[in-house]
Amino acid sequence: MSRSNHNGDNVSFATRRDSADIIFEMLCTCREPAIRTHIMCDCNLSFQQLCYYTALMLRVGLLYKQESRYITTQKGFQYMMHYRHMQALLERKIKGEELEGYSESPLYFRNLP
Repeated sequence: MSRSNHNGDNVSFATRRDSADIIFEMLCTCREPAIRTHIMCDCNLSFQQLCYYTALMLRVGLLYKQESRYITTQKGFQYMMHYRHMQALLERKIKGEELEGYSESPLYFRNLP
């Protein structure tokens, strides 16, 4: 059994999502104001997960709450852009393409701004 994610890809229900994936899906859902039930259903979350992630995302400024609806902030849209960029980099790396300007050395990552 599979479903489509927010990139339009089919994803198996057996695939485990990490926090970054869940946050991305919630931000996509909240591009338009969304109530908690809509977020839970659209992102396939338990109520406990919904409470945890909405509190986290409100605290760090990825979402804001207007009455009973959650809305993606500008910072949330930046997260989405960076998430998509990282996904593209990973896909290129998996396909064996060379990534210009990137080094595999751990020292490279220490020098990033």
